[in-house]
Amino acid sequence: MAKPSVETYYEEGQWRSRRQGTDTPFAVGGSRAEQQQRGRQAAQRDGVEHIIKNPDGVIVQRNSYQHEPLPPQNTR
Repeated sequence: MAKPSVETYYEEGQWRSRRQGTDTPFAVGGSRAEQQQRGRQAAQRDGVEHIIKNPDGVIVQRNSYQHEPLPPQNTR
C-alpha cells in the first residue's frame, strides 16, 4: 500500500502540514517557507509527493520524492 502524500496548506490563519487522508496536521505555525520546509522533509523521508497549496486551496506546486527503482541497464 502506498504512503499518503504530504500537503502544506493554510487554514485558520496558520500554515500547516499533514499527510493526505488525515485531519490532524503534524506541524502547525511559522511562515509559509518554514512550513514548506517541514512538509518537504517529511515527504523526502517518506518517499512521497509534497503538495503545496495557496491560502485559497489551489495547488501551486508538486514535488515528488518517490523512491523509484533505477531503470534496467542495457547489458549488451
